[in-house]
Amino acid sequence: MTTQNSARYGYGPNGRALKKDGTERKARTTLSPAEQMEKMQEQFAKVYGKVGKALISECENLSDFNSGIATFQKQVRECKAIGTPEKREARKAYYLEQISLLDSKGAAAEEFLPKAEQVSLALASLYSDIGKEYQELQKAGEVSPEETEEMIVSEISEEMMEMVTEANNPEADPLKEFRRDRGEDDTEDDTL
Repeated sequence: MTTQNSARYGYGPNGRALKKDGTERKARTTLSPAEQMEKMQEQFAKVYGKVGKALISECENLSDFNSGIATFQKQVRECKAIGTPEKREARKAYYLEQISLLDSKGAAAEEFLPKAEQVSLALASLYSDIGKEYQELQKAGEVSPEETEEMIVSEISEEMMEMVTEANNPEADPLKEFRRDRGEDDTEDDTL
């Protein structure tokens, strides 16, 4: 149990309590009356928005309008992404870079796939195989956490265990050299 003056996970370099994930809590701020009013208005706007969305979805005469909202918003996003010459040039440059990297990526993939295809095929039926074996354990009356774990481990080959757990290591990624987060300062998503 924690007291008011103690921090459960310790204190950070700025003297604020740490959260469970080790990051420092936000500093306490005192809002001015104008800031409090602005915050309340933002909260009301969110509530009003939820109510409005629910009301539109309940109107039978507006079903076409309601179903078209998401599609329309998607169209706006797509058009904004290419809506200026600068954005189109940036998109072209990105695609040209991806085209130039395709042969190199393909070579890395060709090297990786022969080792991975058998494991991938075995993974496709792993859950089903474990479910069948679990049913057998139940029929035999041998269902205990230890027996269940032993059965699961017996269904996973050494090669599968090695390749799948190695996937957690970013250095083992066969296409790591082509990832955007390889250390460059890029703001877009991590895409190949």
